[in-house]
Amino acid sequence: MTRIIYRHHRHLRNNGFTLVELVIVLAVLIAIVAMSIGPSVRIIRWMKETDNKDKILNLSKGIEAVYKNNSWTVDEADTNTFIFKVNGTSYTLSNGLSTVTENSSALKALASTSNLASNNIEYDAMRNVLQIYVSDRLTDVNSSIKYHVIAIVSPGWDSTLNSSFDVSLGELTLSGDDTGFLISGFQLQQENMAAANKILENVRDTYQNYFTSLYLNDTNRNVYINRFSGKATNCAAGQWWDAVSLIDNSVCFASATATNVGLKSALGLSQESITTPWGREMLVDNGSASSRNPDTVGLIIPYTARLMAEVPWGGYIETTVTGNY
Repeated sequence: MTRIIYRHHRHLRNNGFTLVELVIVLAVLIAIVAMSIGPSVRIIRWMKETDNKDKILNLSKGIEAVYKNNSWTVDEADTNTFIFKVNGTSYTLSNGLSTVTENSSALKALASTSNLASNNIEYDAMRNVLQIYVSDRLTDVNSSIKYHVIAIVSPGWDSTLNSSFDVSLGELTLSGDDTGFLISGFQLQQENMAAANKILENVRDTYQNYFTSLYLNDTNRNVYINRFSGKATNCAAGQWWDAVSLIDNSVCFASATATNVGLKSALGLSQESITTPWGREMLVDNGSASSRNPDTVGLIIPYTARLMAEVPWGGYIETTVTGNY
């Protein structure tokens, strides 16, 4: 008889994963995700920091442009404030948070003149409030130029302001992850001073040539007649003053501008050529005791006159005009 034997075949493994295998897979997935998130976070942070620097830099450029257009108003003030005008309205930046009403209004006005978005201009790219710093009016010891320094600072990722600013020196010390920029008026005012001197020198040469031409056109060619003005210091014609001159005596005017004394028209000058970088018209002195003329020094030549440019912090820069024969 044939026997049939049935054998039971057991499966070597069950369907699915064991707990150990699941833990291993999960750990691998977590590691992969962590590796991918790390660089992504760093890239996002780098992009935000770049946006933040760009925003503060553009704001700094806007302040610099406003400073240039308002250099008289800014540095006329001897306080630690940054005062400027937009469309005839005065605004002030001062030490404090950018959200302070006065600072916020000033920043929005500044934005309107600098092609900057006024929306959220008080905040950095991380939505932190910006810090505004303004120095005292500083003085350069070598040139005596006076100016202000303005700083804009972002608290950075940690939202905590760690930096400091010395208002008496205009020095910014950045700390932590703060980001900031300085705007100094020194170079701007240095350029204004150089431009003002150039304007004075150009008009001086023209005024001296005018004096010489009047002398050469006078058949008598009396060297003791002052050709810088047609009137004496009593505001009337005088023996030693050239009646042909179309320029009045400066002592006869409360404000002896080039236009008021007739210098502009007599020399055929444009308004631009007699206006300083601070928007003020140059002044003329051809009659005071600070100039040499028949009424102040007697018949002692050469006679002189002065051309002056007012500076925002008080006083003048000037050049001497000498009567050549």
